[in-house]
Amino acid sequence: MILDLEDISFQMKQFFFELAQECICLQVENVMQESISMSMTQSFEVERMNRAIESTADAVQLQTLAKQLLHAWQSQRAATQWVIRQHQDS
Repeated sequence: MILDLEDISFQMKQFFFELAQECICLQVENVMQESISMSMTQSFEVERMNRAIESTADAVQLQTLAKQLLHAWQSQRAATQWVIRQHQDS
């Protein structure tokens, strides 16, 4: 089986795009009607990661990056849930 790195790269970019969309939707659903805005530092970090994803053609690097982003996303979800529970308990 011959791997087409451009196809894999496109699929990984699509995966990250969909993952980011789902993450945003889940965070918005979990926040109690408060507006959310990223800090300037967070916005720059998002842009930096977007550029890293777009410039990566190596499938192994994309897999590593996907795993790191998935771990960060799930950690953020856990932290958000913890904050919500703390707020509800008080």
